[in-house]
This record gives sequence, structure tokens and C-alpha cells, in this order.
Amino acid sequence: PAMTADEWISVLKLASKWKMLDIRQAAIGALDTQPWLLKIVLAREYGVLTWLQDGYLDFKDRQESLSMNDFQTLGLHTALKLVNMREESLLGNREEVGGWHTQYRRNNSNINSYWAVSNSCSDAVDIELSQELNGANSARGLDAVARVLWARSQNNVQYLRWAYIELTERVDSISLDEASKLGLETTVKICRARERFFRSYPGIHTTNSSTEMETYFGDEFDAVAGMNMLYV
Repeated sequence: PAMTADEWISVLKLASKWKMLDIRQAAIGALDTQPWLLKIVLAREYGVLTWLQDGYLDFKDRQESLSMNDFQTLGLHTALKLVNMREESLLGNREEVGGWHTQYRRNNSNINSYWAVSNSCSDAVDIELSQELNGANSARGLDAVARVLWARSQNNVQYLRWAYIELTERVDSISLDEASKLGLETTVKICRARERFFRSYPGIHTTNSSTEMETYFGDEFDAVAGMNMLYV
């Protein structure tokens, strides 16, 4: 009978440990069609650079947002870089989009279109953050993340929702520091809401990424390439 993926992973582990290069290559070939997330995990552990590159590329090209499990498996830092790369792909030049968004707000002739976009953002927040919106609050005069934190302690759902909308519709991605303050579950939901919203942007998102993967993952590629040299 054909070997299972778990069995081939065990083969890869032992072949890498004992530097049995032919068997290692056979295991890599047998596992080459595994899902993108597993390939990234295995690439990091066993120094398979092509899997790491393919895994990130597969994510960039797929439609689904990162799930909670994806965030936990990848780690917050890597997951946020993937989200940032996806947003770059959807929005193209962030400065141009930011200017477009500001102009859209101010242009009375486009007021109906602007409210359509604004409602789309509101809908995205409702879909991805509806449970947390039940029984939370927010404050004026603080940045959006600070308002989220204040809102949770004061139980004002209206201000919390406004803060989430601001985080969802802004051009800048969620930073690692902001994610640490918001918590993993909320960060995942906001990232998913942002992607849902950006896909609804009229005439903005593109199919080609404006930023090479090396911009985000060059250091990790170098590290895994260094591991791979042990097996050449």
C-alpha cells in the first residue's frame, strides 16, 4: 500500500537527521503536493526552501483568508506579514489608495458611492466581529486600538463598532504591536474583515501583487536556504 503523508514526514525527519540524502529527496518528492500550510511548517523544520516559497505563493494566490488555526500555526509575526502581502496585492499602491479614499470621502458627487463603500466596511465588521461587539464599549480622543481596549472595559458597543470600522477601512495594515494589544482572536477577525472590505473596493484591487515576497520573507528564505545547504 502507498505510504501516508504522516509516514513520509517520519521518513523525512529521520533522513534529514541522519543525512540520508537520496531518501530525503524521495520524501520531499512524495510530500510535494501537500497543502500550503503544512509545506511551510515542514520547510522551516527541515530546510526545504522551495516548499517555503511555494507555500507563501500558494497563500497569496488563494481566495480564503487566514483562519485562527492558520495564525496559530504560522505565528503572529509571519501571519501578519502574509496578511500585509495579501492587502498589497488587493490594493496595489497604498499611497494612491489612501489618497483615493480621502477624496472619496470629500467628493459630494460621489457621496452615494462612498456610502456604499462605507456600508461595505460596516458589513465586513458585522460579519467578522459580531460576537465581540455584543457587550463592549469605546472612547473618544484615543486611537482606534486604544478605543477598542477602553470599549471592552466600559461596555459601549457603539464606540467599539466605530473603532473596528476605523481599523478595517484604513489603508495601513494591523501592526504586530497593535495585534499584541488586540489579542489573537480579534486580530484574526479584523484581518478577515479588512480583506472582505478591500475586495469590495470599487476599481481598486488588482490581481497582481505590487510587492515581491522577498520584501516580507527574504530573511526567512535565507535562513531556510542555509539549512538546505546541509543536505547538498
